[in-house]
Amino acid sequence: MPLLSPVGAVTCPHCSERFHLSRAPYRAVGLAGPTERDSVMEKHFGTPLAPLGKIDDSVLKGGFWRRLGRRFFIGNEPADQRKICPNCHIYLPDKIANGEISSEVIAIVGARNSGKSNYFGVLLDSLRRRYSAEVDFEILDVTTFCPDGPISSHELYRHRYGQYLGDPTAPRVVPQTQSVVTSMGKKDDPRIPLIYMLRFRKRGWHYLTKPLANRIPVYLMIFDAAGEDMKDQTVMELYYRFICQATGIVFLIDPFEYPGIRSQLDPKISSRMKPVQADPAVIVDRVVGVFQSKRRFRADKKIPVPTAFVLTKADLFKEIPGLVYDRSPLFRDSRHQGGYDQAGGEELSRELQERIRQWDSPELVLKASRNFHNYSFFSVSALGAAPDPATLKLQQVPTPMRIADPLLWLFWQRGYIPATRRI
Repeated sequence: MPLLSPVGAVTCPHCSERFHLSRAPYRAVGLAGPTERDSVMEKHFGTPLAPLGKIDDSVLKGGFWRRLGRRFFIGNEPADQRKICPNCHIYLPDKIANGEISSEVIAIVGARNSGKSNYFGVLLDSLRRRYSAEVDFEILDVTTFCPDGPISSHELYRHRYGQYLGDPTAPRVVPQTQSVVTSMGKKDDPRIPLIYMLRFRKRGWHYLTKPLANRIPVYLMIFDAAGEDMKDQTVMELYYRFICQATGIVFLIDPFEYPGIRSQLDPKISSRMKPVQADPAVIVDRVVGVFQSKRRFRADKKIPVPTAFVLTKADLFKEIPGLVYDRSPLFRDSRHQGGYDQAGGEELSRELQERIRQWDSPELVLKASRNFHNYSFFSVSALGAAPDPATLKLQQVPTPMRIADPLLWLFWQRGYIPATRRI
């Protein structure tokens, strides 16, 4: 019978509701049991759903002493029942349901055409193939939930990203994420998270707080917010509640949305690029607005959540003579052997902030310093080269550069990996 903190709370990975586990009812999962329509879950997904097992809320009832006991102890889950979120009624991941491990919500946001979908697809593949061994952590697939029912994050990843980037005959870019308004009720709903369990090696204080643990596990929930929704404050506040619960924020910014940079491109290159969609600084304003309205942050206070400002499509910097000097850290890939490369990250962040000011775009640096306590600047390339503009096919196998730097920086800020200071 696991012990609980009487004042602790968990976060539902699907609706971002925070609650004490004593409030979580059960749902029957046996094949032979009675079923019922669940109007609460149907409202969350915005579509009719197949009947599911009946909800058992008897565990929530009882006298004062029984309710008080449930604040400290959680009973073993019955074999034919599973805990669900009291707000959206979706199944909770096993280790959240039993109070064993915490969760990290990473909100990755950006304007349309900022390269979010390609970034997601290459990042998650790179975490498995390279960085889990380089930094020393394990990444495991976890079941998430869509309107059709439970689905593994591996399968959802393949549907959203892998089938495009990993096509063995004709790899191509990932289609842009659709607005939640049009994709609600489908597997493409951007509110459906990819969920992974990460297991990190123990650090100093873990030997005192978790002496019997071999590794430190944590759930990682990643949301791919649609760029067009980021321009609408009302849509963000209604459908993107995960931003308010984020333990880390990543702003993906297309530097070529800035006229000062785009004007320096060769006409042959600029003609292949899509028209400017939105001022990247506006997306920052929208996220700050959500924190101020939904989490009641005062307008004169900075947001304490670690925040990464990431310039995408860094491979195109080479196409502009004189924009960046040849030996700039923007053109060097990073190494994170055994931990986050703190020295390299700080060097890159300083370089980028100086360049952004020179590129006639100082507003972004000012917004970072005035709205966030803890922030850093990054530059990444997910594909390594621009795709063919007509067919959207990749001209080569993705060769990412610095793709995991922002996420590893957040892991370091949250205390899961150490930092190194190699020069």
